[in-house]
Amino acid sequence: MRHSRTVAAVAAVTGLFLAAAGAASAQVTPGPVTPPSPKDPEEAV
Repeated sequence: MRHSRTVAAVAAVTGLFLAAAGAASAQVTPGPVTPPSPKDPEEAV
């Protein structure tokens, strides 16, 4: 049972990590594209 629990824990952590990485990459692509436009002019001014 210890082994199965370890495997399940590793699988869960791996799944969460991959999900977080996927969500981060998905947000990073469209996210920065919108803010830089308004932020640049504000900082420049």
